[in-house]
Amino acid sequence: MSSESSVATSSSSLNSGTVVYQASYFSSDWHGLLAAYGLTGGNVNTTAIWPTANPDQNSSNVIASFGTRVILTSYSGTGTAGGPATGKGARFAKADSNFYTYWSGLTGVNDAVLDWLRGDSSNEVRSGGLLRNRPISVLGDIVDSGPIFAWHENFAYASLPEGMSAPTNYPTFIATKANRVGSIYTGQGMVYVGANDGMLHGFDAGTGHEVFGYVPHSVIASLPALTDRTYTHQFSVDQTPYVGDANTQTPEFKSFLVKVEKAEGGVA
Repeated sequence: MSSESSVATSSSSLNSGTVVYQASYFSSDWHGLLAAYGLTGGNVNTTAIWPTANPDQNSSNVIASFGTRVILTSYSGTGTAGGPATGKGARFAKADSNFYTYWSGLTGVNDAVLDWLRGDSSNEVRSGGLLRNRPISVLGDIVDSGPIFAWHENFAYASLPEGMSAPTNYPTFIATKANRVGSIYTGQGMVYVGANDGMLHGFDAGTGHEVFGYVPHSVIASLPALTDRTYTHQFSVDQTPYVGDANTQTPEFKSFLVKVEKAEGGVA
């Protein structure tokens, strides 16, 4: 069974250059799908420009192989006064000793579980292993998280005093942010979406290739349950992310991607 979740578009008005990004999920095996569709005569085309899921997706590098995939997390969940941890970025991989020390201390984990979460299928039941099968896609189900398109949006901060007083004023930032050194906004921008594989995903809007995944520290301990062959569905990174600009004064504007997740009684 499949179900659509929500859509994003690459422009604020529908025109011949607009691309529609559709997220959906399949409850048969709890995999997700993100696809890009063009427009013809104001109507959404039925054939996708690209989908994230296909049977040979790893070989076609829609999502890179588990060994080279860029997946990030943090060493700890909170910083001072219960706020977010700062300066604690980590790779969600064995190669990061600080993360791996934490990982090794969890109950019911091993290297095969970590590799499975990164996309390895060699230890799935269909390959003679013990871990849950993902025959279509390693992308988890996308239920409540709407895809967000981001490239060089203008949030109109030039109308505020802070927008013009920053060392690099906002109009200058807007003119250069899509192509500045180190920017991941190349080609046709990025599409961000949360999935119940425990990750916030960033995809190249032009190709559909995953640029990175981010695992919130708060969900790490629950991730091994995803590998159980009798897996019962769980929600994790299931809310719509937010992308915006902010004046950091260090020394300029920057674009921020904010992860939003469900919490008891509301949203955190």
